[in-house]
Amino acid sequence: MNEVIMAIDMKGGTIGCSYYIAREEKLCLMQDIKFGGLDIIDTLKLHAQPTRILISTRSEEKLEERLSKDARGIDRGDEASTSLSPMSFAYHIADLVV
Repeated sequence: MNEVIMAIDMKGGTIGCSYYIAREEKLCLMQDIKFGGLDIIDTLKLHAQPTRILISTRSEEKLEERLSKDARGIDRGDEASTSLSPMSFAYHIADLVV
């Protein structure tokens, strides 16, 4: 249960990041970084040491390219099967925080 799940979004030079530490049941959120580059992503990865990284399908392609260099495997998923309704999404978020 030493899993650390990190979510990263990068659009227009702005980086958003959060991560969940399963062992501590702790959700960490950070303020958006404007004019951030890929070097910031590397720093965030060093800090959180994630076992899984989630990225948005709307993120810039260079983010996926950068992360794929260190990845053991990439699961792009099937949007139809992995999408959640707003109600179930809210439930899952509440489940993580509690």
